[in-house]
Amino acid sequence: MSRRGRSGPAISLFAFQDIITSVTAIVLVVVLFLVLDLLQRKQATQQVTVEAVSEDLEARIAEIEAELEQLKAVTSLADAMVQEVAEFSPAELQADITATEQAIKDLESQQQSQNERHKALSNRLKTALAAQFDLRPKQEELAQTKRETRDVRSDMESTRKDPRIIFALPKGFNKSGWIAVIESDLISVAPLGRPAKPIEFRQTGISLFSGTPSDAFVKWIKSQELEGAYFLLLVRPGGATLFDAVDSKMTTLSIAHGFDVIDSQRPILHPEKGAAH
Repeated sequence: MSRRGRSGPAISLFAFQDIITSVTAIVLVVVLFLVLDLLQRKQATQQVTVEAVSEDLEARIAEIEAELEQLKAVTSLADAMVQEVAEFSPAELQADITATEQAIKDLESQQQSQNERHKALSNRLKTALAAQFDLRPKQEELAQTKRETRDVRSDMESTRKDPRIIFALPKGFNKSGWIAVIESDLISVAPLGRPAKPIEFRQTGISLFSGTPSDAFVKWIKSQELEGAYFLLLVRPGGATLFDAVDSKMTTLSIAHGFDVIDSQRPILHPEKGAAH
């Protein structure tokens, strides 16, 4: 059987082989670059590791040298102490030990003495505090007495400087006493024996409509139920007319009273304490 002849152009694989060859070459080049980069990184890492280890070793060596110096210093000190101890005989060492023990005993004895002294002082302090507590009422009483004495002296001094005449009821007199200072248009009244602000009765208008001081005075006596009291009437110049009216009304009401004449300048009643000193 005869072969048939091929018709058409022949197939060529040259171009495909070129492409495969080029790609392979490129891949090889890339691989070479990667291998080279890895080698460089490994060398750099090894170099850094070596440097770190070197630094650690140097630091450790420095520490060891410092510890060695300290050990040398301690050893030198121990040698010096041993040498110093070796210079003393056993008898001297025993004497030093005995002296030290005696010094310790003396210190303990002093400490005990100080403790006993402190305890005694504490007991004395407690006793003093207790005594002070017991004396507190007496101290307060003494302070009160001093205050009262100071007040009495102050009152005596003020009385000495006060130009007023001080009136008092006779001893055993069983009525309450009042002083009434009568002027031309004013009656000032204050109790005897106790400080009180004076009560004033003054002419404030036409007597026909507002009443006279004598009427107001007598009306006040009735309102206070003082008909059984004793009134000392002190009449200043110009107060005779008002005194006559008061005297007449008090006589009518059987109110016990007496009178005396004083000058216009003589102070009788204090603006705050009245007839008291």
